[in-house]
Amino acid sequence: MLTHVSKHPVRTVFIHRCDGLRECEINTRGLEQDPCFGTYKYYTTNHICIPAGFFLFLSLFHFLFIKMSFSVQVCNCRLLPETSVTCQDGYSYLKCDNGRIQINTANYGRTDKTTCSEGRPSEQLQNTNCYSPNALAPVSKSCSLVASNGVFSDPCTNTFKYPYVSYSCIHNCKSAWINSI
Repeated sequence: MLTHVSKHPVRTVFIHRCDGLRECEINTRGLEQDPCFGTYKYYTTNHICIPAGFFLFLSLFHFLFIKMSFSVQVCNCRLLPETSVTCQDGYSYLKCDNGRIQINTANYGRTDKTTCSEGRPSEQLQNTNCYSPNALAPVSKSCSLVASNGVFSDPCTNTFKYPYVSYSCIHNCKSAWINSI
């Protein structure tokens, strides 16, 4: 049983037909030969919609292919991701000039030896495999927070930590669902 079949030529078709458009509809019938006849299949392509004029094709939404049909949500309202890093016991504030904040990823811990390393003893910088399983919860509740073990818990003792947050500013976005059969 095949569980993963990658089809790069299909990705090229999506890029050529959809890049830079506000809406995109592709009839999947005849797009390629059926690699697994009679099996449920889907196309996954990732992109990000950004304000008109930038026209970059990046990762974010999924095209879903079910028996020769798919739905896609497109919009023209997301800015490129921002990042925030604050050393342990510091204060962090996430800001969008317009719109609302959407958290992409968050971690409280340590993933390298250089971030927030100034003045720290080397033994506090050695563990670079330090991840907090609940880092998203505090970040999702507030735009401002203290980078502390009290807020995030302590995923690795005797390690100097920092929250890393990747977020996007979402502007008042009008979305359209397109169904093609």
